[in-house]
Amino acid sequence: MGGSKTKGKKDVELTPIGMTSKQFKSWRKRLDLKQKDAADCLGLKKRMIQYYETGERDGKAVEIPLYVRLACYAIEKGCADFDGENLVRRPRKVSRKPVDDHQSENNHSDNIDDILDGLEA
Repeated sequence: MGGSKTKGKKDVELTPIGMTSKQFKSWRKRLDLKQKDAADCLGLKKRMIQYYETGERDGKAVEIPLYVRLACYAIEKGCADFDGENLVRRPRKVSRKPVDDHQSENNHSDNIDDILDGLEA
């Protein structure tokens, strides 16, 4: 089988699920990002965002690469940058909803191990 082994872990089969142009555009709008903002967050040109949203370039289908899909996930979870150990959080837009101080304290970890532990919980 083509899975990858990790010490102490079961074989994990990685099956890409892909992201449609509609899902990509929905992601951008859900985060209230303009195409230029999404391009800046992803380290891409605005034109690539347009290709991903239409699903084609010069009449040919465009697939959204895995690294872009994973970056979309990281951005949605609040990541602006990552050096392999430390997370730089994306600034949040001002919300009119009251924020529970205790909750925001618990969710502000810059250590990747703490973040991953939180995802596994």
